[in-house]
Amino acid sequence: MEVIVDDFEDGGISAVWVTDPGLHYASMLLPSEQVPPDTEALHHAARNLARLTLPLPPSIVHHREVTRHMQLAILGVLASAGLPVSIDTSSETSCVRVETV
Repeated sequence: MEVIVDDFEDGGISAVWVTDPGLHYASMLLPSEQVPPDTEALHHAARNLARLTLPLPPSIVHHREVTRHMQLAILGVLASAGLPVSIDTSSETSCVRVETV
């Protein structure tokens, strides 16, 4: 996991994380042996993802659940340290906002 921290203009920071590339690419239905994927593979994945129907493939569900649990874990750790945190709505599940104290 990689964490990226950015400052907000109105104060506070945003902590964003990314999952392992293999997990991330698997969630896009890309072969894990081609990391990073080339442009053709990304176009192919976009076409496949656009045609998905429910239930979602396990790789997509797994990636979504990992990112959701990571967000909750990071929120909990920062809140337990006494920091005012919230979900950063600029990102679906991979970002938290820490207000300036």
